[in-house]
Amino acid sequence: MKIKIGIKITYRQGGIINCVEFHFEVVAGVLYVLKPYESKVHVFLSPSVKRKNYDGVKSLLTWSKARFPTSFAPHRLKEQYGLVILISTDYELQRNKAQLARLNPERVLAVVHNAAYNDVPSLLSLSADLHLLTLSPHVANSLSHVINKPVQWFLPVFPWKPKSADCPHSGGKTYSLTAEFSCLRGFSMQGKFGGSRRNYTGIWDQVVKYMSVLEGGASAQQLFHLNVLGKGNHDLLELPSTISHLVTVYDRLPYDSYYSNISKTLALIPAFASPSYYSTRFSSTIITSLSTGTPVIASKRLLSAYSFLNTNSTFIQGDEEEEIHAMIRIMRIGKNQLLEFRHSLKQLRDDLNVRSYDILREHIEQVCSSFRFSFRFLSNSTSTSV
Repeated sequence: MKIKIGIKITYRQGGIINCVEFHFEVVAGVLYVLKPYESKVHVFLSPSVKRKNYDGVKSLLTWSKARFPTSFAPHRLKEQYGLVILISTDYELQRNKAQLARLNPERVLAVVHNAAYNDVPSLLSLSADLHLLTLSPHVANSLSHVINKPVQWFLPVFPWKPKSADCPHSGGKTYSLTAEFSCLRGFSMQGKFGGSRRNYTGIWDQVVKYMSVLEGGASAQQLFHLNVLGKGNHDLLELPSTISHLVTVYDRLPYDSYYSNISKTLALIPAFASPSYYSTRFSSTIITSLSTGTPVIASKRLLSAYSFLNTNSTFIQGDEEEEIHAMIRIMRIGKNQLLEFRHSLKQLRDDLNVRSYDILREHIEQVCSSFRFSFRFLSNSTSTSV
């Protein structure tokens, strides 16, 4: 008598919570790597975000087949949650506590953006089965010293793609690497406006100092421009009128336009104004670089903190260089070399997503999966299941 054994794996619900009005790019990255499980994923966002399509978030998230429940009402949440991922834990801790009480998941993964969070004991009390995650190695290392145990890092990245090469230089071509190159002009700085985050005035001083070089030749003049993208009070930028013709400020663009503008520039300028971005905090400039395929200008200090970056996927700023020196050098790089940097960055993005998937899959298999075994006795065509 022969026995045929079948195994069917089923999964309990998983949840993603992000009820602040930012970090949607992290939500998109998590959804992207969880695509194999998307039918079992619920995404909880602030009702106002969904109602107003805040910052064009629909285009960033609703490609996924995950469900977006309208509330945490218990009668709407019939299944027990195996795993819940908190995207902005250190920004909405008290709200997360109330939400977890309703979902009652078996395990919680809490993403921490700033290892210098001021209420770690409350954070650690979120769940009996709590696992902390950060978005970069340096934040994980810093947080591990705070809680006295290892912390994992992962960086899931949504691979944003332009629909076409819609720039004045492309002639309306369908998107391709060649068309991508024809669109590239200038540089970008991104993120919430404010001198505590980015050193705008330091960049302006460099541009003023090298005005004659930047405007002295036809090729440099054609390529040099600065796009500043973010949200907030424009006065905080302190942009001098003498260089305003070289700078365009974009305020509150929807995600598609935001990423499109950045992707058409040669490089992103981090210009960190605080040393915390090298020690305890993660910068959104890094995930924006990976999403759009736009390399950052990276000092050795930045490469040391965000150690998954490498010299093939970033433009290196020398020890004695200011950012403007790196920008002038980048403007003189040939087409093939420029595209090689962008190709390497996209390969790095794929590698980071594989790493992120492996980390999340391990948790999912541990707490969300259940197995059903079926035994079929071929001699009499009867079967049983357990």
